[in-house]
Amino acid sequence: MLWRGYPVVSVGEVGPVAPEPIGETTTYTLAIVQASRPRRRGHRYLVGRDEAGCQTGAMRTPPLRKAARAVVLDPDQRVLLLHYDENDGFWASPGGGLEPGEDYPTAVLRELREELGAEKVDLSAQIAERSTHHPVGGLTVRQVEKYFLSRIAPGDIDPDRATQTDNIRSHRWWTLENLRTTRETVYPHGLSELVTWVLAEGPPEKPMILR
Repeated sequence: MLWRGYPVVSVGEVGPVAPEPIGETTTYTLAIVQASRPRRRGHRYLVGRDEAGCQTGAMRTPPLRKAARAVVLDPDQRVLLLHYDENDGFWASPGGGLEPGEDYPTAVLRELREELGAEKVDLSAQIAERSTHHPVGGLTVRQVEKYFLSRIAPGDIDPDRATQTDNIRSHRWWTLENLRTTRETVYPHGLSELVTWVLAEGPPEKPMILR
């Protein structure tokens, strides 16, 4: 199967297969084949009238929000996820938006301190990137998330030291088998395939794209 002239792996396989520019960085598509999303979800339209009095529509691009997230592993290669109650409940990797003047690695370390009270973090390379439309404060934004491989011992997590838990209800360490077989909602999609690939091959030379 070809995609833009490049070979595409089948569902359940994973690998960097197709370069695609995002911002100033050339990244690689993580080819986990799933149903495609509508491209214009979250876009807003400005309606006006032309000189003849007919309505016209102009698409307005949602504002950009940069976010940094951590794919956290412990020494047993379990993955740490946080649980939220919104939207019928879901699990997600730690992280959040960048503060003014902050770079992505600094933001990851800050978020891990604020959400988990984690001070001892072995932060590694960026391994993935994801772009999605996301509501923030009642406004739909185009959120670009960069994911960094991070290693933390379970004993170094202390929720009592956390200062910005937001709507976090709990945290859990997941085995890869748990992630592959769960019926619960987990973000980002393709997380188990990403971690499996990274553990087998090491961090990719170019960040993989999650859909």
